Amino acid sequence: SGAAGGTALLSLFCALVFLFIAKRRNLGVLGAFIAPVLAALTCAMFFMPCAHAVKGPAFSGAWFMLHVLTAFLSYSLLFIATVIGIAYVLQERQIKSHRLGATHYSLPPLVTLDQMNYALIAYAAPLLGLALAAGAIHAKNQWGSYWDWQPKQVWALMTWLVYLFYLHIRLFRDWKGRRAVYLSIGGFVLVTLTFLVSFLFKG
Repeated sequence: SGAAGGTALLSLFCALVFLFIAKRRNLGVLGAFIAPVLAALTCAMFFMPCAHAVKGPAFSGAWFMLHVLTAFLSYSLLFIATVIGIAYVLQERQIKSHRLGATHYSLPPLVTLDQMNYALIAYAAPLLGLALAAGAIHAKNQWGSYWDWQPKQVWALMTWLVYLFYLHIRLFRDWKGRRAVYLSIGGFVLVTLTFLVSFLFKG
């Protein structure tokens, strides 16, 4: 358990979700982007602090399990969306510079990458909201309060709001392409910080 256990679980979720999506959408080429990151996460896991397994009502129950499952699933979808966003940026730069590398002919067109980036975030944002709600209900059942403004709660809320803003400007301001992709990548920076904060701050 602890940061090492959380990182291992996140890596597993990311790998399984990617394999599922790659098989359905024929996106195995993106494995060249995802595999190095997952390998780095696996290596970093060995240098992270471990904690003894914690048992008890505070870390069990239906709401807690729903919170963990939806949080990791949403993080995995957002991770893959970010990888697709990075692939979009690389593809666009190759096209603008007229220096088309091998990846250009393997990757889907820019429009497809942009649409997939949006679709994954559209699935992930409600799941992240559900994770927040399930965590709040679990906290109410265990400690008598839905929200205590702990750092992990605040960072998770900020992350969710960023992705809600992304969906808003995408749907109502017609943001597409590079601007939307950069915002989605910036949102994943917050996801990473939120994941780290959840292990640095207890409560």
